[in-house]
Amino acid sequence: MFLFRNKKDWLLFGIIFFLTGIFLFLLQNSFQKKNFSLDSLPLEARRVVVVKNPTLFLLVQELSSSNLVLKKVEEDNFSLNFNLGRQPVFLALNDDDFRSFQQLKEKFPDKDLDEAQIINLAQEISDSDYQAKDFFWVSPQALEKIISFLARLFGQLDPINRTFYLDQAYEKIVSLRKISQWLEGNRFSFPQKFFLLTDKRWVNFLEEIGFKVSDSFEIKTSSQNETFEELAKKVEGKKNSFILVNSDFPAQEFEFFLKERKISARLIILDAAGEKGDSFEEILRKNLSQLNVFFNN
Repeated sequence: MFLFRNKKDWLLFGIIFFLTGIFLFLLQNSFQKKNFSLDSLPLEARRVVVVKNPTLFLLVQELSSSNLVLKKVEEDNFSLNFNLGRQPVFLALNDDDFRSFQQLKEKFPDKDLDEAQIINLAQEISDSDYQAKDFFWVSPQALEKIISFLARLFGQLDPINRTFYLDQAYEKIVSLRKISQWLEGNRFSFPQKFFLLTDKRWVNFLEEIGFKVSDSFEIKTSSQNETFEELAKKVEGKKNSFILVNSDFPAQEFEFFLKERKISARLIILDAAGEKGDSFEEILRKNLSQLNVFFNN
């Protein structure tokens, strides 16, 4: 009682105690939302993650913290002109990326990459539904698997920020779930139409959104004219026929070819790569929008 001689002393003590509690609460809340940074530590104390695919690199950037050193190898200049630190992780989107990273390890023996880990995301999420050769990233369910896997991987590489990575992944998955919910009420089912698919890598995506393909055609020849002839035979005489092609397909030339043959068929152009700077979610949304606008006009 020596320190608190009157009511004013008790009141002052109560105010100070209350404000201190608020400060500590805000401080704790701030730490929970931010990642613990190891920026001041040397590269050897952090893990390096190397990515080739530009869209995958964008996703890794969104999910990771500054504790992980991100490096991107360019498509046209595939080299390792940077410090890889200890036990680097190479993130491959698919089998092609995986083979490229394997060749890179052999190309630079001086980099001491014996302990380097190459992870093939296509293989990590592959199951009976999603195969490595599919355009698996154009799918809400497959994207959820990719994001969840990356969050767990980053948590292993940087355990102190495991909760941070899970929180980042949760925000991305919530956004994807909105697309899935929209799809539940907007199934792409058109039983009276004939759909010809020219690339089987789209099959799982189309089935997931309720889109039933009538027939498929695998382009095996490099001759544009032969390809046009074969496709025309597939749709000739069929009413309400549509041909699903990739964005690199010579659409204008083929439409002119069909017009000359007086064959009525429309092209639906799908794009698995997207434009420069597109995220996986944006690529997914654009393809769904393309289909949605196409059949609602």
